[in-house]
Amino acid sequence: MKQLLIISFAFIFFTYSVLAQPNKEKPKLTPPKMVSYWGNTQGGKLTIKDIHRLVDSSVMVITDKKERLKISRAIFIYRSKDFAEDEKTGEVKTRYNSTAYSFRNIDQLPLQWKLTLRENIKPGDQIVIADILVRDSKDQIFNASDIRITVE
Repeated sequence: MKQLLIISFAFIFFTYSVLAQPNKEKPKLTPPKMVSYWGNTQGGKLTIKDIHRLVDSSVMVITDKKERLKISRAIFIYRSKDFAEDEKTGEVKTRYNSTAYSFRNIDQLPLQWKLTLRENIKPGDQIVIADILVRDSKDQIFNASDIRITVE
């Protein structure tokens, strides 16, 4: 009985001493400053010729230390501007037809998408490369800025 009492006190003392230790703060992960590019552009208003040149270009993310990060995932969204007539009023309204492609561990568009853009791109269309996830040299994942393009 005496041994059980000693073991119980020792267990309680050990548990208290372990739990009473101050919590060490975990280091906060701060993402590097990054800029997203498709070819040589960060987005904005581009001509059809510019888009034709960009189609074969890579999507890349560069840090402020000039390190190119690996693309882990991104979503390519093509919004084609279209016009539709309202059956009730006869008014012609603008609408967008969106098509998206999610690519992983690659930095270029597949051939089918390249052909689609070359054949169908027209003024007023929009291209968005969104939800860009990148990996650094330590294999940490960061979210990079989107690239938004409007075709003139």
